[in-house]
Amino acid sequence: MPARNPPPAHFINGAPPLFHNLALLEGAARRTRPHKRLRCEPDTALRHLLAELVEARYRARMKQRHVAERMRTTVSAISRLERGRRSRPTLTTLENYALVVGCRLEIHIRPR
Repeated sequence: MPARNPPPAHFINGAPPLFHNLALLEGAARRTRPHKRLRCEPDTALRHLLAELVEARYRARMKQRHVAERMRTTVSAISRLERGRRSRPTLTTLENYALVVGCRLEIHIRPR
């Protein structure tokens, strides 16, 4: 068995500096204080918006297939969008969905 060469001197604990820095950042993220975190989940607004869009689709008596055809995408993409899983839709996508189901997308900021 050949002898292993030691890692280059600029490596930290045998890993390239980038991986070491990422590990430090991940560790810091786990150590954040609970009172510093947001009080609600960051995707709450998105979930409410998606629920409203699905409700608008129901009111328009459209199936996901119809929305997918009019948006020139697949039914599975519409399903993933509506469920909010593995998806961070763009404003353009949300606007197009709203237009297809006969609505207009508006974003408002309200005081607490």
